[in-house]
Amino acid sequence: MRSSGMRLYCLALVLAVVAPAQAQKPVPAPPFTLAPLTWDMDVAHVTQALEAARLSPRYAETHRYLATTPDRPYPEHTSEPTVLWVPRAGWFGAAHFMWDQQVKADRLDRMSETATSLTPATLRVELGAVLDRYGDPSTVRANVWAWHRGGTRMTARWSTDETKQLSSLEIAIVPDSSLAAK
Repeated sequence: MRSSGMRLYCLALVLAVVAPAQAQKPVPAPPFTLAPLTWDMDVAHVTQALEAARLSPRYAETHRYLATTPDRPYPEHTSEPTVLWVPRAGWFGAAHFMWDQQVKADRLDRMSETATSLTPATLRVELGAVLDRYGDPSTVRANVWAWHRGGTRMTARWSTDETKQLSSLEIAIVPDSSLAAK
């Protein structure tokens, strides 16, 4: 009887010492993403994930024309894959890919969801939902809020057309590494 009491005492002592040490270890926050997407997906996997979620994906491309310089007298044209979808009525989503020379493949470098015809009251509700879900932003500027987590940056950017009494809202997420490159 005495030895079982001692065992319980020792177990309680070990738990008292180990539990606070484990509680003090910070758990890294996961990166921001737009479900069902993850940052390691390529164009085909993004399309498959959106199809599985019944979000009606469609392939598109972003075309860019680079201006001429003395070293490059002719305009250059690039084409970057983009997958578009409809996350819910009145919104559209976009997953943008950029060529990564190191891995010789297109990599997901931006995901966003945008609504362009919100009433001011609906805009307030949407912004309130963003605050409820993600908490206070780490950066606040006029019409832009930003959060940083897990190597990503999420922004909520909005504007209002006073003549039409309509607002737009974009929720965009980029890896922090792409911010450093720009």
